[in-house]
Amino acid sequence: MRVNLTFTENRYNLYLYENEVFMKKIALLFCCTLTLTGWAQMGMMNNGMGGMGRSGMGMQPPMAREKTPEQLEKERVESVQKTVDKLKTDLKLDELQVIIVQKEFDASSKKINAIMKKENMAQDEKLSEISAINETAERNVMNFLNDEQKKKFKEIILDRQKRMEAMKTRS
Repeated sequence: MRVNLTFTENRYNLYLYENEVFMKKIALLFCCTLTLTGWAQMGMMNNGMGGMGRSGMGMQPPMAREKTPEQLEKERVESVQKTVDKLKTDLKLDELQVIIVQKEFDASSKKINAIMKKENMAQDEKLSEISAINETAERNVMNFLNDEQKKKFKEIILDRQKRMEAMKTRS
């Protein structure tokens, strides 16, 4: 049995599909943010031991547990570099593509960190801005990939989304 849909019904179905995809991206972004926040909290608590990991009684001065801006920047740069190195091998990027991907991810991670530091912004606003930054970065990277690399990059993104969904369902 074949169902003939009107133009309006087709547009509505497309709208529902796009909305579902958008919500999945927001959920993925939220999971990533929660994961990163959890890692940061564990780091601040001395490997999850409530501040009693190294000193025995939790008597470390507060400054010893907090990371300096230089340390945070170093970690951000290392994280971006690991991502770029993985994409370089997975997508077989040439040197120009590596430079472009590096600059794009570096800029987007700086923007995301700036948004995360804003205390006067609601969490859902932060998520929507971070989502927009990620989508822009992905789109910009896609512009410099060949067809085979684009296909693999899309697979990598979908795989990452599936892992985040799996992590979300476990918790």
